[in-house]
Amino acid sequence: MSKNQLKLLDESGLAGLKITEVNGRELVCEGSKVIDFCGTNYLGFDFQPELLQRGEQYGRRWGTMCGWSRLEADPAIYKDVEARICKLTGAPRALLSHTITITNFSVLPVIAQKGLILVDRKLHTVVWEACRLARDHGAGVEKFEHQDLNHLETLLKKHKNSHPRVIAVDGVYSISTELAPIRELQMLCKKYDAWLYVDDAHGFGVLGSDPSASNAHGKGGGGVVSHFNGNYDRTFYVSSFGKAFCTHSGFITLPGEFTDNLPAKALSHIYSAPVSPHTLGTVDAALDLNERIGDGERAKIRQLVQYFCDGVRRLGYEIENHRLHPVIFVPIGELSELIVAAKALLAGGVFTGLRAYPVVPENECGVRFAITSLHTKAHLDQALKVLGQLDVSKARRKCSNVAA
Repeated sequence: MSKNQLKLLDESGLAGLKITEVNGRELVCEGSKVIDFCGTNYLGFDFQPELLQRGEQYGRRWGTMCGWSRLEADPAIYKDVEARICKLTGAPRALLSHTITITNFSVLPVIAQKGLILVDRKLHTVVWEACRLARDHGAGVEKFEHQDLNHLETLLKKHKNSHPRVIAVDGVYSISTELAPIRELQMLCKKYDAWLYVDDAHGFGVLGSDPSASNAHGKGGGGVVSHFNGNYDRTFYVSSFGKAFCTHSGFITLPGEFTDNLPAKALSHIYSAPVSPHTLGTVDAALDLNERIGDGERAKIRQLVQYFCDGVRRLGYEIENHRLHPVIFVPIGELSELIVAAKALLAGGVFTGLRAYPVVPENECGVRFAITSLHTKAHLDQALKVLGQLDVSKARRKCSNVAA
């Protein structure tokens, strides 16, 4: 069995770094000033006073905590935000939770029952662990090859007597930034009487409707389903306000065809108090900001991502990026090379996300840059300068055939 390389990163002093000051995307980390490319607060709302003010307003009205489970008592503010989620995504029903992780663990076993979950081989670890929990409750779990619809259809035919059948995918795969083929998956669900389960942590708030050559993200930020002009028939859509929207709380939307009483069976809805009123106030304010300035912030992100990707490719790194998504994974190679690169980046004032096994295959380690609307070209230039100075042989793959 392969060793957990994240543990080795921790032992190398590269995990759990202490942050003592935050000034936009400039941090003091372990006593040194660095530029933050690790956080995924894409839309840059995290320092908007409106979020802080709305959070305080909700807290003053409702207290620090609504101490009931929502199955016992359901304050109107939660219903109101769920209605706003439906308006943004186009889904018929939504149910708030605490985080994407808690949402997946609470609802996937309920949806799958004792049926079958067909899992994309590169499904995010959080959803995979929720599938393992569903398996403990009696569901079968089987993987299909990544983005291979023919293999998926073969498995749907093979397991025609399993009910319910759930197809679990990421909306945006957080290393490659590939997008799930939503329309094709929905057609398979309709054809084979299956459910689609989409975890769109990195798509919600970034992707939206009516994408074009000049606007690869589309409008509105409603997520990957609206991006592909899909519908929510037989589709569960899971996401969070904890990335693009710069606050907290997860949610799931429920298809109209799903008649089971999921709130009465979801663990977080039964046993936990909901997210704090203060947090919910920040969510409500973030939705307002998205309506007013979200498309402008997404336009800034696209320009920055194009600039950075062009620069990284000119340095000879082979990177994959779809629809100018603000995640850019730069492959490094073996763990030993990642450790060298990470230390050099930090020394150069660049703080990135480190990806090693089990997040990625153990010989495919790399650094992940997250670009937000609060970054500047000066920030990107500093990162490109340090990347260009790295002495990591396997990281440098000439890619003249890759379009900039």
